[in-house]
Amino acid sequence: QEQAISNVQTNDVSIVKSLIDIYVKLGQWQNAVGVWKQANSSLQSDVLSSPDVFAKLRMWDKAEPLYKTNYQQTHSFESFRGMIESLSSLAKWPRLIEYMDNFKNLELQQKKKVSIFFAEAAINLGKWDDLSNILEYAPDDMWMFNVLLALNALHKKEYDKIKDIITKSFSLLASKP
Repeated sequence: QEQAISNVQTNDVSIVKSLIDIYVKLGQWQNAVGVWKQANSSLQSDVLSSPDVFAKLRMWDKAEPLYKTNYQQTHSFESFRGMIESLSSLAKWPRLIEYMDNFKNLELQQKKKVSIFFAEAAINLGKWDDLSNILEYAPDDMWMFNVLLALNALHKKEYDKIKDIITKSFSLLASKP
């Protein structure tokens, strides 16, 4: 009988996660959070209290400490990325920039995945030297990076470079559906 109850809960959790995914994809965050709250109070499952579920629901204040603990224990990149995204979403720039040495030790592809969060922290803290270093790993296809590149060029009084960045940004925007 315990196994039957466990199977029902596993199925219920799966259904709840699917509902949350559907609401998130539709951009209906309040409904997704409502489903989570209702299910969390009636189901006893740690799955609904995972950092990935909290991140999906944009519950960054709940996700960040879980990602941090996981990162401290495993040093996995996914935990690091989740923690950094959480800190960025919570605008905890000083805490985020404390991980700059960790950022510098990442592989190139990993740097590209988290560079936007470090770039936002650097610009919000006025750390222009760090911003210049971070922007070296910026993906070319993100308009936000082009904005940061332009701001950095403006700070350095590289006005010719700004014009090129703006032209590139308009081309990027025009190529998006």
